[in-house]
Amino acid sequence: MARVSLRALCVLAACLLATRAVARPLADPAADPAAAAPAAGKPHFDHIAWNDAALDAIGPNMAAVARGAGVDVAELAHLLNDHDIGYDKLTKKLIFACEGLAVPEDAALPPPAAMPGANDPTDLTMAFKLHSRPGAARILLLDFTGYTATGTAWNSMTNGSAIVTPAYDIDGDATTFSDQERANIIAIWRAVAEDYAAWNVDVTTEETDAAGAPLVLTSKGSRAVIGGSSLDWYGQKSGGVAYVNTFASAYYEPAYIFPAQLANGAPKYVAEATSHELGHRLGLSHDGDATNGYYAGHANWAPIMGNSYGKPVSQWSKGEYAGATQLQDDIAIISTKLTRRTDANGNTSTTATPLTAVPVAPNPDRLTNTTYGNIERTGDIDFFSFTAGGNGPAVITVALTPGDRADVDMRLDVFGADGATLLATFDTAAGLLSGPFTVDLPAAGTYFASLTGVGDGADGVTGYTNYASLGEYSLTIEWPAVPTAVVHPQPSPSPSPSPSPSPSPSPSPIPSPSPSPSPSPSPSPQPLANMLSVVVASSQQVFNRKTGTTYFKVTLAARDASGANILAAATVSVTWSSTSGAFAAKALTTRTSATTGTIVLSSPVALTPATRLTLTSAALAGYTWDSAASFGTVDYTF
Repeated sequence: MARVSLRALCVLAACLLATRAVARPLADPAADPAAAAPAAGKPHFDHIAWNDAALDAIGPNMAAVARGAGVDVAELAHLLNDHDIGYDKLTKKLIFACEGLAVPEDAALPPPAAMPGANDPTDLTMAFKLHSRPGAARILLLDFTGYTATGTAWNSMTNGSAIVTPAYDIDGDATTFSDQERANIIAIWRAVAEDYAAWNVDVTTEETDAAGAPLVLTSKGSRAVIGGSSLDWYGQKSGGVAYVNTFASAYYEPAYIFPAQLANGAPKYVAEATSHELGHRLGLSHDGDATNGYYAGHANWAPIMGNSYGKPVSQWSKGEYAGATQLQDDIAIISTKLTRRTDANGNTSTTATPLTAVPVAPNPDRLTNTTYGNIERTGDIDFFSFTAGGNGPAVITVALTPGDRADVDMRLDVFGADGATLLATFDTAAGLLSGPFTVDLPAAGTYFASLTGVGDGADGVTGYTNYASLGEYSLTIEWPAVPTAVVHPQPSPSPSPSPSPSPSPSPSPIPSPSPSPSPSPSPSPQPLANMLSVVVASSQQVFNRKTGTTYFKVTLAARDASGANILAAATVSVTWSSTSGAFAAKALTTRTSATTGTIVLSSPVALTPATRLTLTSAALAGYTWDSAASFGTVDYTF
């Protein structure tokens, strides 16, 4: 394809405009009121030209408007096909009025979060003091407390009148924040913080600085106002509105997000819309396909700059999905405004971050450490090292942002002392990585664990690449401090044989009488260590992205009376059942691992609000089952 220069495109655009002006002169609104009508579904503002009309309004200013939007002329011409784009003739800026993000009034609420991950902060008093990276050079302020805009570009839409936005409110009482509203605010903040976790930016809900003065965002940040209804002043149902490529410019503050058009402030919808509108301020446009201006995704993935309400995994995009009409590199564009975070952990075994060993109470034979990290670049690998005092199982758990708010899907690899010999790899198919995962360490020494962001297939129809698998995580490893002893059953002692008659030292030919046989000793009582119990070592709720179902992974451990895992294949029988009768009881007999002493079970996929696991029996040669010390019944709920 021949290259077309910017100058040539500008000339071409000017020629096209001149041709259109001859063929279809602009009508005089006073003479023809219909000519002044906005695009279908759009409100009328004298200075705003929507989609098709924007090209006429821009006229010979294509190059200047393109520069202001951070795109070239060809891309600007493409953007003007978007139904929700407008051109502000006063400021010569583009605006996105995202009516396509408004949630229908009869739409169902998103399902409750069900994926693994660390819990949200529970201190509700902190709802308005949340920070993702305190002290960062750039700021994204989430304003839930109400806001009054004066002297901004928005006020030209109200003839100069102030635009007053009420506080975030879901219960009709705007004077106070209920516990549920505070919990929603925390969940929304954490989701937006996860979307921007790859950059050195503080996503915060605190509106004052360290001295208590109002936060100044000019030249260093942008505000997202979350409250009220788009019908209050915009005039149409919209999930949010924002000026394009205006980050850190006070005149174009703020980006507006309208909870009234987002299922009464449902956290999933509000969080996705907030990241989306802030994306516009950072220079991003919409991700669509041939039939929709907002691509709603496939399987359980969707792009943030499309409509990501219905998918649990939402990420930035560069148009890798099938039929993409927008090929913007979201990450690269955001990175022109926000610097990337510094990688805190080494990318190889030689630069691995060593984990400080902390004894596990009350078992000093085990060590543990929990650390935190962030995948901030495509293909980033974080390495950690830990030193085991002996052989035995290492148990590894990864926690991501909870629920349907994690951006990063991960793979865990465990390497031997040389940093290259792969001992185990874990990449949960169709589910976010969680664990616990058990790896048998063959001997004392230093081992390595690495984490990296991955995709889930790359065909663009049913999967996604690792392009935007970025975000924060915590990593917990427990490993042996001393060699793990293998407990072998002790056989019962056999009766002692009767002694042979001793010859008499006397020369008398009369033989000495034979002594009576010694009685056989009674079997010793079975040692305490030979008592077998089965306990629940860990439980993890798992969400399957492809099927949209939730289930539990339960790790059972066979242990002796001292609490040590029995490294032998114990037979364990359990039954899965539903207390509500949602599925038929499922009996299962299996064996624990001879190398770890554990077995991992998965509940029926059709998880109900009350799924029950019952232990019915356990057996191991040479051991006596201690049913009293074993678990009996465990109920799992979500």
